Amino acid sequence: MSDMADAHGAAGMRSEDGMHGEAGMRGEAEIHSETETRSKTRGSGRRHVTILAASETGNSLEVAEQLLNAVAQFWSDVELVEAADYDTARLSSEDVLLMVTSTQGMGEPPYGAERLHDYVMTCRDTPLDGAVFAVLGLGDSDYGDDFNRMARQFDRRYEQLGGRRLIEHGECDYDYDATAAAWIEAMLPVLWDELGVDVRGGEGHSVERHGVEGHSVEGRGGEGHRGERSSASGGEGRTQPQRPERPAADAAAVTTPATMPASTPALPSSMAPAEAPQTASALDAPSSLRHPIHHAPVTTARDESSACATSGSMPDSGFARPSKAPAAASHAEARECETVLTGRTLLTARGADKQVFTIRLELADAGIDYRPGDMVAVRYVNSDEIMERLFSRALPGQDMHATGVADVYGTLRTSRDVTKNNLALMTRYAQIGGNKRLKKLLADEQRARNYGRTHPVTALFEDYPATFAPEQLLDMFAARNTRLYSMANAPSASGRVIELTVTAVRYRARGLEYRGACTSYLADAPIGTRLSLSLVPNPRFRMPQDDAAPMVMIALGSAIAPFRAFLQERKTVRGHATSEPEPQRTGDWLIFADRSPDEDFLYRDELEQWRDCGVLSRLDTVWSRHEGELGHGEHIQDALPRYGDDLLQWLDDGAHMYLCGHGHAVLQSIEDALTCSLAAAHGRRHAVPGVVNAGGFFGQAMHDLDLQWAEDYVSQLRTDGRLHV
Repeated sequence: MSDMADAHGAAGMRSEDGMHGEAGMRGEAEIHSETETRSKTRGSGRRHVTILAASETGNSLEVAEQLLNAVAQFWSDVELVEAADYDTARLSSEDVLLMVTSTQGMGEPPYGAERLHDYVMTCRDTPLDGAVFAVLGLGDSDYGDDFNRMARQFDRRYEQLGGRRLIEHGECDYDYDATAAAWIEAMLPVLWDELGVDVRGGEGHSVERHGVEGHSVEGRGGEGHRGERSSASGGEGRTQPQRPERPAADAAAVTTPATMPASTPALPSSMAPAEAPQTASALDAPSSLRHPIHHAPVTTARDESSACATSGSMPDSGFARPSKAPAAASHAEARECETVLTGRTLLTARGADKQVFTIRLELADAGIDYRPGDMVAVRYVNSDEIMERLFSRALPGQDMHATGVADVYGTLRTSRDVTKNNLALMTRYAQIGGNKRLKKLLADEQRARNYGRTHPVTALFEDYPATFAPEQLLDMFAARNTRLYSMANAPSASGRVIELTVTAVRYRARGLEYRGACTSYLADAPIGTRLSLSLVPNPRFRMPQDDAAPMVMIALGSAIAPFRAFLQERKTVRGHATSEPEPQRTGDWLIFADRSPDEDFLYRDELEQWRDCGVLSRLDTVWSRHEGELGHGEHIQDALPRYGDDLLQWLDDGAHMYLCGHGHAVLQSIEDALTCSLAAAHGRRHAVPGVVNAGGFFGQAMHDLDLQWAEDYVSQLRTDGRLHV
């Protein structure tokens, strides 16, 4: 698991059978009948629109609900289905398929969407022949090549399966609101044409569509008529109540086209209608694409118990909804809770150049429920140092206390992320500021991403000067002020207390020292400070359901946090209380990697106590800046080969493997090292005398066979739910 991952989300309260969606509720015969009926209507006058949401934290689901509201304004036969509840047998009967999907972890489908993804990617026929589709993705550009991988895969595969693309797939970054709204508004006119809706009014049934360019429009099409909101034929719908307003602090952060100023970033070039040649620049899309989206009450076919409220990928950043929450509840509000900072303990040695803290937060609500492996999105306040450094470059010479400027300063300080430089922010900067050199940089996506990763936000104002009005900064900095952390304690051990393991981020750039916005807030805030956080359920990173199943955990630095929670829970559940290890292995195995045992051995006393009493059967450490017995430091990737034989044996015995670190690239390299280590162990286990160490053709052939075996083995671990990253 990566601390930068799209936040993993709630699995909901469904049973395993319930994940088959409608088939589990209405029976195969009824599904077959409905599928047959829809097959007959494809291409006829009666058109059905399915909106498919593959969501983990709830952000993609929230966007899908916005899309549902927008389509329901002019078309009655529309249905929203979550991927976990989608019966893949009905894919061949889809007529109009609109999909919103996030990308999780290391380019994976959201929790609950794995079955759909596997079916779509491996299907050998063309079930979408004659259907039309459009795909919108939510992701996080920090994940490089895996950015919005699911949207790209589904979009490409739907075309291969015979579908006709309505509009090029959309790719939203972690601050997704404006881009998602722009994609929806670009897609709607294409959908009107596809469905035969005449927004100018005319004969036939009409639908009142409120607010397009500020007025109502009469449209017609299909069976639509004013006021009707229906689910798919045969579906069991329920009415979605009106979505409540967001808190004032968040309201400004959520932008829809109705409220966007002319300077708001326009539709990215990848989101043009499929039939139209792409001629306009991504930064010069016409403002006519911007129509308001209204959240009218509509009917959905989702079951409350199946709500999937996601890391990653921040991939969807931030907030999750409880599994039983009403569909219309704002995800930012539904699980947000108040806490009090009650303790802060330095875990690293005093004077070390890296500081890691345990942060203790006491929940105000005793009824909050969470599980080991879950995460929290902490809402922080930007420091005056961060704000003054930003304003000195963005609005040079302006008085920060002047009317208008002070209001913008306060909003950015308390409700926006002003420190994370990425492609989305750079695009908004170029659109609002009009810097031609930056637009040229953005034309080379990889160069632009690299710039964002290696330069602080303030560098934009220095390298690509532009003049801004104070209020334009609100349009540019649209992302919420939250950071995601794994919980470092189990509820069984701490009651109403949540503990976090936080590394204070400090780095130098252009001769100045920069501090992480949230980590400095948590490290410096006075004890007793009240702050808000949102619980983010993380079903991908759960302990085994079988309490007897062993765990092998690999942790890098402060990413040990969820494993500390796991081990606290194991001690409680298994009741280890002896001072001597048990004769047979019943504990778990932790491999902890950091820089130095003298400065960075986090939670050393606890880990050694758990080893001594049998909670841990094995505790190994790897130090990158300590010579030790090896005479040199090493990284975890270098150490794994010597554990290969034991790792293979533990996994063969049914162990679950967990990897937790910082960043996609590091986790991928660890998984690659694990695969190679298992391959070598497999080769030793099945060695053929005289061949295993031979060079040339036979030696290479054996090596290749072992590596292919290991890749298949690791893939099967993931399929079986025993590899958690």
